[in-house]
This record gives sequence, structure tokens and C-alpha cells, in this order.
Amino acid sequence: MATPLKWLTRNYLRIGIFQILPSKLSMLRARIKRQAVAATSHPLQLVEGVDHVGEKGKSKRALLMLSPDAWSKAVSQYPRIRMYNHVGLTYSLVTALNENGYLVDIADYRYEHEPQKKYDLFIGHGGHCQTVLDHLEQDTPVYQYVSGGYWESFNKESEERYVRFYGACGAEKPVNFKRSFDGISDGEAYLTEKAKVLFSIDCPRMIDTYGENAKKFCFTGLGAYKDKLFEVPIEEKDYKLGRKNFIYVGGTGGNLQKGLDLCIEAVAKTPDLHLYIYCKVEDEILKYCEDLLNLSNIHYIYHWRFDRWQHKLKDLLKVTNFSLHAPIYTGLGTAFSATMGVGMIPVGYIDLVDPREGAVLTDSWQVDSLVECITRASRKSPEWCENASNLSKQYYAKHCDPEQVYLNFKEMFRSAEL
Repeated sequence: MATPLKWLTRNYLRIGIFQILPSKLSMLRARIKRQAVAATSHPLQLVEGVDHVGEKGKSKRALLMLSPDAWSKAVSQYPRIRMYNHVGLTYSLVTALNENGYLVDIADYRYEHEPQKKYDLFIGHGGHCQTVLDHLEQDTPVYQYVSGGYWESFNKESEERYVRFYGACGAEKPVNFKRSFDGISDGEAYLTEKAKVLFSIDCPRMIDTYGENAKKFCFTGLGAYKDKLFEVPIEEKDYKLGRKNFIYVGGTGGNLQKGLDLCIEAVAKTPDLHLYIYCKVEDEILKYCEDLLNLSNIHYIYHWRFDRWQHKLKDLLKVTNFSLHAPIYTGLGTAFSATMGVGMIPVGYIDLVDPREGAVLTDSWQVDSLVECITRASRKSPEWCENASNLSKQYYAKHCDPEQVYLNFKEMFRSAEL
């Protein structure tokens, strides 16, 4: 752990005050709430007969294996749904199915489920679909929602990242890593083999991990809600000053798999460039990246999302051109995708299909390659940056805008039985 003295330094003090203490309080409140709920009810594992939109009298039935709780949250939050995974995703899938004439049952993807009805369509996700698959009629179309690389590739790439990180700091690597497929890999493989269609965003490296099954993909995109705090009018942007500044935006869990450590190390080697960290910093980074985190060009700003500091975030975004990322083959994280929606230029080891002329990318996640990549980005002209910013928005509109993804879902299910 960091020494008491180091906790008084700039970034550590901020992380302690604005992240760790609130997180511990939040965890305590959540534990109390879970205990209260557990005493009076059971987790929701199945919702049946959802008919949220469209005309009544539907004759077809679909089973979606994702999250009944996410559906409940979506209905209560709509039209101001805050999280796409899994809340916005579930809402889009269910309404797209309803529009195509399906009543929808939603089963929890974390548990095996034995269906008691005949289904005309099954949409699976995760490693607990085998019981459903074995009880479906042979001609039932099976679709799989894909959120990242094939399980074998995911585990392998995660292992490589953990080995590199813990080897570099001379510490013992943990036995397990976040989101490991250990214990559910057979179920994942079974679903992929049985599926008629795999659907996701078009990320070429991720798709390649599926081998022969890659030909089954339908590219629907993957939605991400833009953060209004990140929206800056184009006339207020300074693309010349913005060439020195990079922001790292990550969602929940998996700093090492999403490459935060790599981004910190790369920017640390370029003292004239700056990295602004807008996400939770996890224990591994705090413990083994003490010195790097407290460099003058590494800045923790996740607390700037609070009202008191939002003006600082807005001022920074006016002079920040680039969104830096270096994840394993997980597709595009929704937090990162949302930065493209507000015109941030993608930089780093990122699995994009379209905008080579509107991004600065490297084919290697090694730190030296990332150093070369961010240096190359910082030397782009302001004119190039402004054009690339517009291309980022176009990429988002095509691949990540939730409304467009919803329309793609509708079209996919319209032809499900053709």
C-alpha cells in the first residue's frame, strides 16, 4: 500500500477523498439494502410476457437471456436511461422484439434456466444458456449478444496484461482476474456454436477471435449515451492547445484489462503531454503505480463530475483533443464510445473499423508503441484535429448512437425467420 506520506500527495489525496471514502460508504449502504431486500424477497430471475410497445395480440414469443432487473430499471428510468449496459441495451432489445410481433420473456443470464414454453426466437448471452438451448425446438433461431472477444481470447489477453503489469512491478500476480470465463467457458462455446447469428459492434480484432464463427456476425453497433458534461460547442474548442492533452475515460471494473496502466506509463514518458484520468482508479494501480500517479503531467479528475468542479471539466475539455485507450479485445467500451460522440479523437490501441483517417492508432499495446502513438497525435495540425473530431462524431452516429442501434436491432429481428 502507499505510505502515509504519499497519501498526502496531489492525486492520492484526491482519490482518497473523492473516490475511496465515498465508495466505502456506498458499499456499506448497498450491503444494508441487499440484506433488507434479501429478508423480504428473492432476486428477480424471470419476467414473462413483456409487451411494452406496438399492438396487442402478438402470436410469437421470444426468450431474452439478459437481465430482468435491467428491464425494471429501464422502464422506471425511460426516457432518461443513464446506463446502456445492461439497462439501455435491454430496453432496446425488448422494444425491437415487440415491434416485430414478439412477446418477450426475460431470464437472468447469470443462472441456468429451463424454459416451460415454446419459443419462436432465443437471444442468449453469457455462459449459462445450455439448459435453454437443450430444451428449445430444433428449428428455433438462436441469436447471441456478443460484448467482447471469444472467451479463450479474453482469458489469454487478460492473462498477458496481468503478467506484464505484475512482472514489471515485481509483485505476485493474483490467481484470478476480473470477468474471467473460468467455469463458464464451456457454456460460452456451446452458445456460440449453436447460434445462427452473433450480433455486436464491428470491431475487427474482436470479431477475428471467433474464428469460423466470425462469419455469423450481424453488425448492429453497440449503444453508448453521451455525457452532457463532455459536450463543448465547436466554436469554444482550441484545437491547437488541445494537442497536448489526453483524457482517459473508463467504465466500471478492469483498469488493467482496459489499459489504464499502459496509458499512465506512456504519458509518463512524454513529460510535455498530459493525461487526465476520468474513472475510478483500482487497487492495483494505486498500490504499484504510486510514483507515476503523482507525476506533474498525470491528473486524476474523476471528481470533476460533481457540480462544484464541473466548470473545471468544461474548461479542460475546450483544450483537450484526444481520448486515449488501450483495452484488450473487448469491443468498444461504452464510456470510451461516448467520448467519440462528443468529438474526442480516438488515440491508442483501439479496435476501430472505419476512421483510420480520423484517429491516431497503433497495432501494439506495448508502452513504447503507445508513446510513439501519442507523440504522433500531439504533432497533428489543428486543422487535422478539427476534421478528425467531426469524423469521431460521425463514427458514433453510425456505430454507437442508441437510436441507430435500436433501429438496427429492429431490422435484424425483422428478418429473423426469413
